[in-house]
Amino acid sequence: MSGETLRIVPANDAACDDLQVVFGERGTGSVCQCQRYKLEPGESFRSVPREERMFRLWDQTDCGNPRLQSHHRSGGVPGRRAGGVVRLGAAR
Repeated sequence: MSGETLRIVPANDAACDDLQVVFGERGTGSVCQCQRYKLEPGESFRSVPREERMFRLWDQTDCGNPRLQSHHRSGGVPGRRAGGVVRLGAAR
C-alpha cells in the first residue's frame, strides 16, 4: 500500500470493486464470499458459481450505495452511523 491511505467505511459506502479487494483473488475468502451460511437448502459452492456468490454479497451489503443510514447499520439510532460491520445481511 505504498502511498495509499486505508479508510474503514460501512460496506454500503465502499464501491463493490473495493469490497472485493478484501476477499482477494484466491483463498477461502475469495471462494466463500461470506455465503457459506447463506446458501439455500440444496445449494453448494459447486452449484452456485463464485460470480453468483459475489453478486449476492454485493446485494446483501448494498455496496456502492451510501444513500441511507438505516437503523440496522446504526445500532438503531436514526442518523448515527455504525462503527463497523458485525454481520452481513439484512436485519432480522
